Amino acid sequence: GDANDNGKESFYKMEENVENLSKDVGNISTSLGKLESIMGLLMEKLGVSKETLEDHEEEVREEEPSRVIPVPPLFKVE
Repeated sequence: GDANDNGKESFYKMEENVENLSKDVGNISTSLGKLESIMGLLMEKLGVSKETLEDHEEEVREEEPSRVIPVPPLFKVE
């Protein structure tokens, strides 16, 4: 039957889409990783470390809460 063949075909298409999607997700996380290391290198050059930023954020929060410099989400440890 024709119906059966169509079913198989759409299943393979779906499988292909899932594979492509997981490749995309892989690429995105690779890019994010690269971005994070670039940010890390930049901050190193500027003499800023994650710890410094976090300490600064805490100090400022204690001194004057209105002046908090938010740390980019990349540096927040999940």
